[in-house]
Amino acid sequence: MVAQRFLVLMVTAAALQQVLADGQQNPTPEERLKKKLLEGYDKTTLPQRESNGTTTVRMGVQVQGTWIEEDKQVVHINAWVLLVRMYSNGRWRGVVVSFSD
Repeated sequence: MVAQRFLVLMVTAAALQQVLADGQQNPTPEERLKKKLLEGYDKTTLPQRESNGTTTVRMGVQVQGTWIEEDKQVVHINAWVLLVRMYSNGRWRGVVVSFSD
């Protein structure tokens, strides 16, 4: 009996540790969308629709490159441009969701 309780305690502790290590057990729709954008797709395109309830992402393109300005500054561009529809107004728009130099 004591051995069974100890085993249940150890399994519960291991499960709790895994949940804490993973961050959140139930990610929000926005977190799932962000994870798919950053990890789940190929580096240049977003091949399928994704929705979080208020915004639908139709497609996305990753833009990468180098821009050299007149004063010899070099800027490296790495951005996602998305075609999204926001349900509040029903229009499709192009949105830059991340940008780094």
